[in-house]
Amino acid sequence: MKDTTVHVGDTVKFRIDATDFQRNIGSGAAFQTIRIDAYGDEFGVPINTNSGCGYPPCAKLDKLTPVISPLAAFINFEWVTTCDHIIKPSGCLRERNTYYFIIKAQDNYCPAPAISTITIAITVVQSKPLEPPHVRGASVLNTTGDVGLYWETPGVVNQLDTHHVFNSYQIYASNSYGRIHFSRFCCRK
Repeated sequence: MKDTTVHVGDTVKFRIDATDFQRNIGSGAAFQTIRIDAYGDEFGVPINTNSGCGYPPCAKLDKLTPVISPLAAFINFEWVTTCDHIIKPSGCLRERNTYYFIIKAQDNYCPAPAISTITIAITVVQSKPLEPPHVRGASVLNTTGDVGLYWETPGVVNQLDTHHVFNSYQIYASNSYGRIHFSRFCCRK
């Protein structure tokens, strides 16, 4: 995974492995040591927590860096995205925002270690809008004019809001015939 696009609410998880089976010259044939470092503004502080970045929850690794190990080293990346990750510093909502994470692996070969660096771009986009409800009918409930509105939610309930973005239905009504004045009512799911 190098570059990917995810929706708000998605969890991004992947594993990064670095291996080197060469032996160092002149050191008693010892295997080389691998070191992994990670950089990015959206990593937690420390890097194995999901807090301390600009827009929590932060991306985190399962180990503190640098990770140093003979022959092979690995880290697991995890990031739970939220609406906070598509908001500009000014507070305005954006359709998308891209975050960059840099992973660097190197061995300890002397005199010149091998170094490999990868930049991972993760673009967070808004979730797709949910379908409107299917209105099934309305009825006058009493002499004061209160109206009952009946609807069915589209799709299967468990599959309807997989990104957990539903807040409310917006219902607009006019107070009088022929006027453009509307009142807005919210009905919670």
